[in-house]
Amino acid sequence: MRNFGHRITQVRCTATEMPALYQRHHVLLHPSAREACGFALVEAMQQGLPVACSDIPAFAAMVGADRCAPLGDAQGLAERALQLIHDPDARREVRARFVSALSYDAIAVRKAAVYRKQPLPARY
Repeated sequence: MRNFGHRITQVRCTATEMPALYQRHHVLLHPSAREACGFALVEAMQQGLPVACSDIPAFAAMVGADRCAPLGDAQGLAERALQLIHDPDARREVRARFVSALSYDAIAVRKAAVYRKQPLPARY
């Protein structure tokens, strides 16, 4: 674990240690400029950890564009992180967003809806 003052921590740990790590922290700060998916965001949201991130498409789709800071805006990212830290409902809200949009169940419901709209081939 590497500390950057008393507020920011860079951590390397195993997958089994991650849930406890997410519970010990107040916010995940993720200022990436490029990501294909953003698994760290998904994991954090699954554990109810609020996310302060850049507004790249992959992140905006997960957390909501209105909840991101513009790419490269360090001040905006810091302000977003502070808002989340001081919001008593942030953990509950991010967990609810995960359950409704990013959980396996939510994804399965959306996929099933797509398949129901597709006509079956004539041979069936």
